[in-house]
Amino acid sequence: MEFFLIILSITFLSGVISGVFGGGSGIVLVPGYFFVLSHFYPNSEHHMQVAIATTFATSIFIGIFATIKQYKYKHVSTELLKQHILPILIGGILGVLLMSVIPSDSLKIFFAIILLGIAIWMINRVIRPNVKVIHAPKYLRNLLALLAGLFSMSAGVSSFYVPFFIKFGTPIKNAIGSSTVITLIMSICLTPEGILAGLTAKNLPVNTIGYLHYHIFLIGIIPSILGAVGGSKLTHLLSPKILQIIYICMIFFVSGLMIF
Repeated sequence: MEFFLIILSITFLSGVISGVFGGGSGIVLVPGYFFVLSHFYPNSEHHMQVAIATTFATSIFIGIFATIKQYKYKHVSTELLKQHILPILIGGILGVLLMSVIPSDSLKIFFAIILLGIAIWMINRVIRPNVKVIHAPKYLRNLLALLAGLFSMSAGVSSFYVPFFIKFGTPIKNAIGSSTVITLIMSICLTPEGILAGLTAKNLPVNTIGYLHYHIFLIGIIPSILGAVGGSKLTHLLSPKILQIIYICMIFFVSGLMIF
């Protein structure tokens, strides 16, 4: 029962975060799943890999709701998706391969560093809202898109896409909307890879297929969707600046937990 209630709480909160901010559920899911796995399966290995792969699967249902919402508000740039989805997807595939070979403890630190980088970028954006736009050739944009996919999927968070798009002159609403769609596509495509990557892994927690913990995944479907629905309604109650401050504080808190 304790296991069940903890997963309900984690996935509901991740849905709320996604509903409020248009994404970012991995910031809650990955550390939440990691600590659950470490607590309930202390003698098994690959806790971070299982946490990340299970986050991919959980993010599918959260992503469907978030994508519908972004299309409804017309925040999705079809042209942006056409230009960048392929290099980001290739980077994501490489990221899962990288994730599968990095030791779980090292992957935990890597995740924390990624979060710190995101938090610093967000603070800089609050202090300096006028971003200097980069005009780069297509090959450089594709390379950076590939790296965004690589780092995002090897850590299980998709927060690199928004700063990537903004840096190249995309309005913030379109950057968030397009990133939401990309995250959904990546989750759908990389969940099977997460399963395949873990098929030969030894000493995994019970109830896993590859790196996917199917019990956690199944328990979290409904609460994550309910959280996303509730979170989308909260966006009208708080100012964007307050939401940003809450988000930044949450990222620092989670990063500190993962490091220490």
